[in-house]
Amino acid sequence: MSKVSSRRTTEAHAVHRLIHHGRMMITPWHDDAVSREGFPTLSRYVEWYWLPILGPTALLALRRMASAFEWYSNGYESHVEELASSLGLSYTDGTHNPFTRAVSRLMYFGVVRGTSHSLAVRTHLPIVAPAHLARLHPGLRASHDVFVSAERASS
Repeated sequence: MSKVSSRRTTEAHAVHRLIHHGRMMITPWHDDAVSREGFPTLSRYVEWYWLPILGPTALLALRRMASAFEWYSNGYESHVEELASSLGLSYTDGTHNPFTRAVSRLMYFGVVRGTSHSLAVRTHLPIVAPAHLARLHPGLRASHDVFVSAERASS
């Protein structure tokens, strides 16, 4: 088993451990350094530049979980099957289902993390790392610095 698949299996088990009787606590993950230099999870930056890295399913799950902080600023309890279904995903108990795989991918890229009692979801994402930027389509990669500069100038 490769290191990547081993790490993803570990993350899938971590996600599974956070689910109790079909429910999971979802809390905001505030990181001052990322908040200063990064972009809100629901921003255009995240949609444009994190989407090719996280994938559409994982990004939609991230945005859905984070958008609820507008109403539940300290976090909330989610029915996992209902959340998965609202994203068009199936959920069965265990680690081998589309929802758990999507959340595991978010964990792999460091945009969510498991705590002792909840899934902490970043409220801001950092600027895409150079190694990930290098893998983006050349046109998208070329627009990145222009986008970041324009966003910084308008702030």
